[in-house]
Amino acid sequence: LPVTVSALVEHAEYCKAIYDIGGNQKDEVAFEVIQDNGISIIVIRGTANEANVLSDIDIRLVSDARTGIRLHKGFRDAATTIMQIIDTSMTSRGIVQGQTRTYPLEHTVHVTGHSLGGAVAQIIGMWLHKRGKNVQVFSYGSPKVSDQVLSGGQPTHWRVVRLSDPIPMSP
Repeated sequence: LPVTVSALVEHAEYCKAIYDIGGNQKDEVAFEVIQDNGISIIVIRGTANEANVLSDIDIRLVSDARTGIRLHKGFRDAATTIMQIIDTSMTSRGIVQGQTRTYPLEHTVHVTGHSLGGAVAQIIGMWLHKRGKNVQVFSYGSPKVSDQVLSGGQPTHWRVVRLSDPIPMSP
């Protein structure tokens, strides 16, 4: 494999941890930005509540000006929420979930998530790649985010799925 098993396991453990520390499970999206030796790691929680289920089932395809392709609306909207928080916090200290947070991103960014979180990670990874960041996406059991392929290059994407899991083959 061109990626180490230990890297796959490390990012899978981040995904597990975000469920454990994912804040109030009522949050529409929960994420964390970890800084590790010059790499920013964005970890996105998967489906944990009714709002997340609504994101999962909003399968309409909408045009995305940042990538030039159609994206799953529910996943795109969740990704937009996270990127607005990150972008706002980079220019000023934002209040997120009742806490003052800043999320500066290094040039190298890893984006990881499970299920819904993996789908959102793919979209955020594409957007950051388009901004010139060195991006790697690690997704676990992630559904598809589009019916098209991004033109002009994509970030490196390590996609882990079980063949018996129907979610990665949907929508």
